[in-house]
Amino acid sequence: MMDTTNLATIFAALAEIPARMAAMERVVNELRADMEAINAALPPVHKSIPDAAKIFGVSIPTMRRWVKARKVPTVTVESTVRVDMSRLHGVDADEIARKAEEARKSPAARAAVRSC
Repeated sequence: MMDTTNLATIFAALAEIPARMAAMERVVNELRADMEAINAALPPVHKSIPDAAKIFGVSIPTMRRWVKARKVPTVTVESTVRVDMSRLHGVDADEIARKAEEARKSPAARAAVRSC
């Protein structure tokens, strides 16, 4: 047989459930509103070719050549090619240093130095 104090503790805990659930729902709704605000502030991830060309500061034909040569990542959305901005990344200092070292070691760079 159950002790009456244990039973009272259980009933008290059960009585708190609706208030705790309401508090959790408020927190979830606040988080949902925050996420919607963040998503609204972020630019769209998939850009049209003209929009991507404007962002990169190149002509539309150049952007089309880059898409055809697969120099930029693309996705197809309803039979329209879009540039996937989420898969693009900038060049960091380490990558610049590595490419500069590769360029210095290339035969064309050595030939240019010898001709000076």
